[in-house]
Formats: sequence, C-alpha cells, structure tokens
Amino acid sequence: MKWSTRRATAKAGVLAIAAGLALSLFGMSAAYGAGSRAGDATITDPSHAGAPLASGSQGTTFSIALPAAAACSGTAAGNPSYHVYGFIIPAASDPLAMTFDPVNGPSSPALPLFDTSGTQYGPANPATSPPGQVINIPSFNWSKFTSTDIPAGNYRVGIACAVSSTNPASMDKYWDVPMTFDASLNWQATNPTASVPESPLNVALPLSAVVLLGGAGVIVFRRRSRHGSVAA
Repeated sequence: MKWSTRRATAKAGVLAIAAGLALSLFGMSAAYGAGSRAGDATITDPSHAGAPLASGSQGTTFSIALPAAAACSGTAAGNPSYHVYGFIIPAASDPLAMTFDPVNGPSSPALPLFDTSGTQYGPANPATSPPGQVINIPSFNWSKFTSTDIPAGNYRVGIACAVSSTNPASMDKYWDVPMTFDASLNWQATNPTASVPESPLNVALPLSAVVLLGGAGVIVFRRRSRHGSVAA
C-alpha cells in the first residue's frame, strides 16, 4: 500500500472514531442530564376532537397535547421510578428548578393543574408499554384558582415527568406552552404552529457523523484515483 493511500485511510479512521465519540458523549449526557425541556405542548379543545384551542375563560375546559411518543425516561415501576404532573409557572421562572411532591404537586412558584372534577393531576403513572409514554392526560379548567393565585401576566403551562425515587421528586423532562392571563382569568395560549422534534440534536449529530464519514470516503477515493492515474 502506497504511503498516500495509507495516510488517507488513516484520516478516514480518525474521522470515524471522532464521529463515534461525539455520538457516545451525547448519549451519555442525555442519559445523565438533570432534566430538560423535551418539546412544545398544545392547548386543545376536548369537545372538538382535540383541535388546538387558542383562548378561553376561567371555566373553559381544555386539555394538553404532547408530541407523538412523548415519554418519561422510565416507568412508575422502574428503578428509578417516574411519575407525571401538570403545572403552571410564571414565565420568568425556570421550570427545570421545579421539584414535585405527591400531595402538593410542583414546588413554588409553580402550581398544579386540576381536572374538571377538581382533582389535582399528578402524580400520574406513565405507560408501561411503550415504557414511560405519557398517557391519559385529562381535561382541565381554572375553576380552582382565583386571580390572587394566578395574577394577570405571562405563564407557561405544561406536563412534566419527575424522578419519584428522589425526595422531593426531581425534574426529568417537560413540555410546555406559553399562556397569558388577565385579571379575570381569561387566557390566551400561544400554541406551536408546526411540529418540533423533541431533541433536534438527535437528528443533527447523526447527520454530522454521516457527513464526516462521507467526507472521509471522498478523500480515500480521490487519493486512490490519483495514485491509479500516476501508476498508469
């Protein structure tokens, strides 16, 4: 094997190793992260087949839709165990700082969500199959609250997965949507206008690896072609 071909092959090997290392490091950080925003939620109208709902009053019934296959990192029966909560939090606050209590729901300044029967949503069990998938999100309204509980302003409303094996339960991942309230608890939601992948890096990093490997292949091909031309 000529030196030029060996050098090109070595470059290809280095690029492949680097791409694999980047993907491995990303997988490690995703697995051991301290919580993350997993994507957009959508406020929906249960009486109209889950169509997006942009506004309402204190007593308006609504639900929350998550991206397809939205899931916690594990199940309630796992080790660690995971549960699902609803929340509303001021827009200026950090949802990742929330912790969760099975009686009181999310930590202050966040508040829990209540379904139309007045029952707090969470801790709820995610599905066992597919593991961790968020299911059976109920219908909600704001009838349990007053304008003192939710002063006029900007908020984020959503669904969170919590690691229940910690005390208090810590954030796993969440999905949310901006919502604005007036002094009478009339509200407007800023629903997403398009589907957004839960983690764009899940796509970007593998594509980067493909580009790197493809570039390495071109280098090898050109080196070999040049060597063949000289030999001829």
